Amino acid sequence: MYQNYQLPIKELNELLTEVDQYNQHNTDMPILDIVTHIEANYVSELLLYMELKSPRLTREFVKKLQLGDACWKTVDGKERYINEDFDFELLEKLGIVFFECDWLQVSTMLPSSQHNEYIHKTVKPILAFVRSLKDILYSRNNFQSLEMEIDSGTYERIVPDNYQFEKLNVDIDKITNTCSITLRTENRDIKSLISDYYWKKVIKSPQRTEILDRFYSLKPLLSDLISIPNSSIFSPDEIIIFSTICMERIRNSSLLNMPFEQFQNILHSHRNFGDELIRQKTSINVCLTPVPNQAEKTKSETTTSTPLSIVEVVKNYSLIKQQKTTGNLEFINRGGRLEHLMFYDTEVFPSLIYLIKNDLFIDYQVVSSKGNIESLLNESIENQALRFYLLCVIPNLLNNITYSLYLLSKPNEFDIAAIQLISEVNCKYTSREVNYSGAKSNVSTILSDALIKISMNNNKEQMLSLLLIKLAKGYIGNSQGNDSFEQKLVENIISDLTSKEFKKLTYVLIDEIEKIDISGIWSKYTTYLLFLLADLCEQKNSDSLKVLLVKIREKIFSEYKRYFEFSLSHDSHCLNSDHFYDNLNWEVCNEINLISKFVKLKPSPRKLIQGFFFKENNNSIYYMKSVRSFVQVLINLYPLSNAPKNEIQRVLLDILKTAGFKSEDVEFPLFDCHFSDDKYDLWNKFTETINDFDEAAFDEIVSSISDSAPLDTMMSLYSNASKQDRKNKIIEKIEHRDNWELNKDSLPAIEKSFLLALDKNKLDIAKVSLNAAKDFLNSHSWRASEHFKEYIQKWSVFEYKYQLLTIYYSPDKSKDKVTLVNDVSEPKLEVKKQYQQIRTDWHKEVDLFKRYIIGLIKLENEPGKSKLIFEQLNKEYKSSIFAHLIFTSKLQALLKNESDSEKYKILIKEYKANQDNFSIDTLSLNNKSDYLYALYLAGNYNEVDAECSKLIRSEKFHRSITITYSKALRKKDNLKPASKLLQDYKSYHSVELDDDELTQEIKDIEIEIENSTSPLQREKIRSQVLVSNKSNDELRTIYNEIVNKSISDLVKIISNDSDIRLESFLYNQVFSCLKEILKRGRNLEKLIDKKDENAINDWFTSLFNQKMSTFSIRLSDQARIGSAESNKGVGETDGLISDRLNSSISMFEAMNLNYINKVVINKHVNKITKYDRESLSPIFIVSYCYFDDFINKRHDYCKHIKGMQYLGFDKVDIVNHQLKRLDYSSDYYSVVESRYRGGKEIYIYHILIDLTLPLQKKQPL
Repeated sequence: MYQNYQLPIKELNELLTEVDQYNQHNTDMPILDIVTHIEANYVSELLLYMELKSPRLTREFVKKLQLGDACWKTVDGKERYINEDFDFELLEKLGIVFFECDWLQVSTMLPSSQHNEYIHKTVKPILAFVRSLKDILYSRNNFQSLEMEIDSGTYERIVPDNYQFEKLNVDIDKITNTCSITLRTENRDIKSLISDYYWKKVIKSPQRTEILDRFYSLKPLLSDLISIPNSSIFSPDEIIIFSTICMERIRNSSLLNMPFEQFQNILHSHRNFGDELIRQKTSINVCLTPVPNQAEKTKSETTTSTPLSIVEVVKNYSLIKQQKTTGNLEFINRGGRLEHLMFYDTEVFPSLIYLIKNDLFIDYQVVSSKGNIESLLNESIENQALRFYLLCVIPNLLNNITYSLYLLSKPNEFDIAAIQLISEVNCKYTSREVNYSGAKSNVSTILSDALIKISMNNNKEQMLSLLLIKLAKGYIGNSQGNDSFEQKLVENIISDLTSKEFKKLTYVLIDEIEKIDISGIWSKYTTYLLFLLADLCEQKNSDSLKVLLVKIREKIFSEYKRYFEFSLSHDSHCLNSDHFYDNLNWEVCNEINLISKFVKLKPSPRKLIQGFFFKENNNSIYYMKSVRSFVQVLINLYPLSNAPKNEIQRVLLDILKTAGFKSEDVEFPLFDCHFSDDKYDLWNKFTETINDFDEAAFDEIVSSISDSAPLDTMMSLYSNASKQDRKNKIIEKIEHRDNWELNKDSLPAIEKSFLLALDKNKLDIAKVSLNAAKDFLNSHSWRASEHFKEYIQKWSVFEYKYQLLTIYYSPDKSKDKVTLVNDVSEPKLEVKKQYQQIRTDWHKEVDLFKRYIIGLIKLENEPGKSKLIFEQLNKEYKSSIFAHLIFTSKLQALLKNESDSEKYKILIKEYKANQDNFSIDTLSLNNKSDYLYALYLAGNYNEVDAECSKLIRSEKFHRSITITYSKALRKKDNLKPASKLLQDYKSYHSVELDDDELTQEIKDIEIEIENSTSPLQREKIRSQVLVSNKSNDELRTIYNEIVNKSISDLVKIISNDSDIRLESFLYNQVFSCLKEILKRGRNLEKLIDKKDENAINDWFTSLFNQKMSTFSIRLSDQARIGSAESNKGVGETDGLISDRLNSSISMFEAMNLNYINKVVINKHVNKITKYDRESLSPIFIVSYCYFDDFINKRHDYCKHIKGMQYLGFDKVDIVNHQLKRLDYSSDYYSVVESRYRGGKEIYIYHILIDLTLPLQKKQPL
């Protein structure tokens, strides 16, 4: 067999084949003595001529047993009749028995006779008869066992007279002309040896046909002695003969040739006949009326079983009938059902295994068949039972991937192969000690390539679509996270398709999703797939896909709509709020008409009230969950640039006021997690979103809920409010409300209120929660139980923490506070016994918190002692909290000692080194504030400016960050931006700056502005000082001294910045030249129209060299360095920057981009290594962009390069790798990244400029 396109079979085989292939290829025979071989030879010869002495259990004979026309003898020789009155055809129709080569096989597992009381009288006769058949087969219940016999003369001819067997138990009972014979041995090696001799004799025997006819009579008694041998005992010719025997067995198998409808019944009966098929269970939950004042209701469960008549059993079977499967993957659902059945069928399964092992071989990139397996696969298209074995049973039980790789190369079976190979990957590459992410990524890339080739080249888009759906269904919703191999594979397949292939597959995939019926369970995987398709469709940025993108968006909406409407009216788990929604890329829905369709799904106010009112709607809990999901969708749509924010805001407000919290009409409120049965805090998400609502909407929210919302709800609103004036409004409402009736049935809600109040230093509110918890615990009927003591201890620890925090926040002096903390009595906790398994060790909790508070108290005046406390805590508990507090205490010590900036730099370097994959973006807000302050004290004002400028408004206007940012701007002489920052702070929080530190900051800025000299005046003064009273010779000397400085000194002189790095200096020069090109866009119109990259590079080179000519820094256009991309000859880079000594200091690479063309980007980025053999830093990669949507496409560019592994560079952790944004506007965008090459850090600047002319931008797409 040869494919007309090459699949990466060899690579997959190498990655997935285990190192210890010894098990597959080991052919060593056990060493047995000569006597064993002699006796094995005798026995194998006897087996050729032995015949069944007992009646043959054919279909005809079994029917006689059922009718009473035949009997079976007992051990004592008596005749026993087992006849029962029922329709014999039912045995086969229901798959209880079948006849393989006209020999009885009982396939079902029967219920115990102890359960007869639950069995209908019409079913009992069938069960009684089948039990008797199994007793006969296994010689139980005093039935005589099956016996074998051989002609006496034949026996004497084979075995020498009076020979006594030593290695085997051979019992001979001579009766006239025949011998009754019994063979027994427990030695597996001897059994295998006998089988080897037997089959060698069968193959060579001229009476092979007659011997094989007797084989089925021997099998029930002597299956171990005539099992299929290892092919290593055969010669090549014998292998062919034995393969023919196996093929005949398979083709003559009754099991594999029966109608698939009957085959399914065998599968069904095998596992289930003894349970739900013959009786129906009903579970009834009964809620007993509670005793007055009793806190908990008593529940009782009653289960009843109803026997099913034989007519009902047959009817149930008819419901599962299916003449033919519509796809290979349907077999997977019936997967393991045949694994036990194979033990009753000792010729079909081993025959197939033998054929596969000896028929398939890997020839470089191809898995070939000698003919047998290929023939069987072709036959299985019409023979579904055979296909079930080939695709479902064999791959699961064959410890060899050759067969899976063979199926992968077959257009009609590659989907099953993918499932098996995925199983191999997850089995091989799973370890708690070793990280296999790289290896799994490689396998995913190769396997996706193979699946794309085999499916798309054979028009098998539907098969590939069904495979993607099955894989997504398996990992979406499971706790595998992003480490799921299946998820990587699905995303690789879809992203690696060409635009044409993507289009074909997506239309088919959408059609298949539409065919999926709504069930009672939320099928998140369909939504996930649609979002993935939309996301990748946008990334491909092809004009041919624009219509398709519209269709995907519409399908996203229609898919959600049908589940939403179904869930509103059915008792189902279709929808609920979930973190899943927040992880979707809602940007793909950023289209106003689409968003408006989502908004209009909102039920009317009347229907909302009816839906939430239990007396009107028994489905009110599920109705509430559906609306929670809808609210979360709107929250995710709200931030989109094209979202109708006022419309969404109004809908959310209406839902909040109608059903947000409990009322007379709403028994299961929207924002009560107690009823939502999930761990997603929708109210917390909502309160984060309303930070962007206007003041009127916010006031409306506060007004509508302040008298009815629980305390924990109000505290969450307060905690998440980003503006100070809003916090003031909320706290005012909280403090003026004196009727806080905390939900006594919800201790978690009380706990949440308490902890939020402590976190925000609202001790009086915390006291309210603490008292409510005490009342709850003291009045609870279970307070004396052992389990409830855990809650009592927990709240006694909370009260202790409250007391310590009250001291910490008090105005007392530090020394007094420490004394007061030590004086507080620790809670009385039970001593933990050694055998007790308690979730939390409250003794440790008390000790930890006490030391933590003392550490905080000493932080300001005794930072050294504070550091020791936090170091010990971090050693004991290893927490990022304590690690940061160590940094904070060291920072405070440096402040107290008035240290210089170098010591702060050392501290920052140490802090970053002690963090795993440090990134300022991952720090909490307070920790971020501390880090920025340390940067300021270290004199890194530019870095403070850069980091603060990219913060979101709620972070930038965090009080301590605002102060640090302002001070850094002042240090850079950016006085007006500093002043504007503080004015924006006032505007954001809608408050006057009554804070002493902020007020002083404004005064300092005003004084400096008034006293400062303008930049122009300063340059004039500097120029006068430089030239005054100096001769031309002196000036020439100064000039020569400057230009002969090293490049690192030169950039500091030119920029007048002693801290500037070479990388930053060159970036500023390159970027200013590119901005100049933008200004000259009209002059470049012809070049832009032609998209002439080289001509634009010429302009850039001219500008740069003119700018730097005075200082002998030069850009060489298309410098010949390194090796060409083809590895033949010298390569030409677009530009090489060198100093006066002609030493290379940087490289410039440019490209045209009409869209995010990953091939072009990868090609240019990977040219760096080939062209640059010196590991230069920095590198500039400039993109001349002609996008139809520059703002959105630049983010796609960044997303792509962030996920790249650059050729020749050290691998980066893609998840944590950061791109730092530098300058941006509607016409340009620049970022810098740091990568390593052979251990050397390389700064790579990516600059995108929009060269689309204004007239071009106005043209419709």
